[in-house]
Amino acid sequence: KATVSVLYCKKKKKKNRFYLKMMFSRIACRAGVRGMMRAGAMQIKPAAMEKRWLSGACGKELEDEKAFFEEMEKPDVPEGWMMSYTEGSGFFRMTKSAGGMEMLVDCEFKAHDTEEDSTGFSVIITRNGVTADFTLRYAEASGSYTVEGMTTYTNRSSATELTPQAGVERDNNYEGPCIEDLEKTEVVEKVKDFLSANGISPDFAAYVHKTAQVLEQKAYMKFLTDLQTFAK
Repeated sequence: KATVSVLYCKKKKKKNRFYLKMMFSRIACRAGVRGMMRAGAMQIKPAAMEKRWLSGACGKELEDEKAFFEEMEKPDVPEGWMMSYTEGSGFFRMTKSAGGMEMLVDCEFKAHDTEEDSTGFSVIITRNGVTADFTLRYAEASGSYTVEGMTTYTNRSSATELTPQAGVERDNNYEGPCIEDLEKTEVVEKVKDFLSANGISPDFAAYVHKTAQVLEQKAYMKFLTDLQTFAK
């Protein structure tokens, strides 16, 4: 009987050891699965949090920029001019017909810098079958503008149309003389006199400058709104 009891106990111990091994295996397996689940959660959670962080950052910046926009000066369009702007674009255009001339102003803005103290723009005038394109830059410090370049076109569409073909024609067109060389003559000064006589005055240039800042601010706020929506 004693022998049988010992054998039984041995078998029981083996069974217990097997059972314990199974238990430890299951516990280890569950721990591994849970660990993987936790690792997956750790990978997903930061991404979700980053979305909230990005959305929140955009919202905060947007509120600040809206307050700044409300304080900005928004000048009226000069008499006789028509201004066109497409929301989200990086430029605006102005047109006017007067005295047998077709006048067009193009102003492009890119970076977000509402404190920029100068603005470049083009004035394109068609007169007597010739289209002249003057590149100007207004500076707040001086309250006036300078002539940075000029050229002419025999075909108005080459200078004014926003098409691939017109773009190629502009690229192939003579870009004009060096302004530094022209400044040694009276040409640049007389060009400024001509432009002023036809409404392109320092005040007009100041309007272009301020409008570029206002529209750039609106474009920046739309960008923040879009990015906030994207991050949700």
